[in-house]
Amino acid sequence: MISPGLLAPPAKMEPWQMRVTVHRPTEFGKFVLVDLYPNEVEQEHCVIVYDEDDSPIFPRVRVIFGDPGGGGDHIDIGGRARYWDETVGAPAVLRGKAVYTRVGVARLVTGGNGGQDIWVHDVDAASGHILYSSDIVRNCMSIDTSKVGGNIHQGVVVVFQLQRVGRVPLERRLRELEKYLPKTYAAPEKNKIYNVEGTQQ
Repeated sequence: MISPGLLAPPAKMEPWQMRVTVHRPTEFGKFVLVDLYPNEVEQEHCVIVYDEDDSPIFPRVRVIFGDPGGGGDHIDIGGRARYWDETVGAPAVLRGKAVYTRVGVARLVTGGNGGQDIWVHDVDAASGHILYSSDIVRNCMSIDTSKVGGNIHQGVVVVFQLQRVGRVPLERRLRELEKYLPKTYAAPEKNKIYNVEGTQQ
């Protein structure tokens, strides 16, 4: 099902001091930020990416753990055609770490308290193009939450949903289909015995 996007971090995430940059979808769609919450694993940021049917995207999706300070490794933007580029809000230069999802999940060990920018910047496997824009979660830090039962370096879980233009979720399609299915059999009455032909004995 289609999940509503976040315009800002939830109140419970205020200690992390993150910000959200919301981008418009391209003509094809967008990776929409739909959830943010603390990660239970020490020293790790986790990114979950799924589609309109709540299923992992195969074979994989490229997640960027960007360095807003300009350090980190240079990452090739890629893509034969870029429908999301710097003219419509995409970063012009990628620096940091590119991590590919496995069964919809990407993880990165974070060793310090410096913030990272996290988003999906994927080259579509079928077309070779960058088709979709992405919301960006900025300044994702690891903080000390041990006094309230958390970890010394507690990272975050960032959840994106790919929402494609014109794509109807499977659940909604099935509900529409059910309207046209004939009601072949009425529900059997309670406390009555029926034979294999469905008639009452």
